Amino acid sequence: MQEGKIIKQKAPPPPLPEQHRIVERVDALMKLCDELEERVSARDGAAERLVLSVCGGICG
Repeated sequence: MQEGKIIKQKAPPPPLPEQHRIVERVDALMKLCDELEERVSARDGAAERLVLSVCGGICG
């Protein structure tokens, strides 16, 4: 097949039950992303506090 033909072809949407499973999976993955983002943010804050504490201890 030529590239242009592939791009122009339309695929039918999956059956409704499959669409619901896809949405549920995407929602679960987005929740996981949100949780990971919160954990990274918390660790960044903890690392910054540690650096400030160490610098404060060294500098007086």
